[in-house]
Amino acid sequence: MKKTNVFILLFLFLFISLNNNFSQGTSIGYYDGEQREYFKKKLKIYYIPERINDQTYITDINNFVASKNGLIDSVYTVFSFTIGEVTFTSSESDALILIDEFIQSNLFQHVRLRSEIRPN
Repeated sequence: MKKTNVFILLFLFLFISLNNNFSQGTSIGYYDGEQREYFKKKLKIYYIPERINDQTYITDINNFVASKNGLIDSVYTVFSFTIGEVTFTSSESDALILIDEFIQSNLFQHVRLRSEIRPN
């Protein structure tokens, strides 16, 4: 019985935590002609694989992100992709507005809105 209670409490904690994280800071807008729901203060950046070990490249990325009032709060590798999570610190920042600047910087292989969802 204790295991069941612990499992239920853990499930409720995760559900509430995920629900709060998603409901706070999301916005709806149009990108590439489609309506999207996304985290307003977050972007996913995909590093260029051939340059990932170049210290100048990493410094350029950090300086660019900082110039947009952002912080790289995590970096991880999935298969052959090295992905960074950018969080914007300014209350006026909006990932939907900034995504094109990140793409046009040519510092990244891909740039995506974070946790984008297409509303029905």
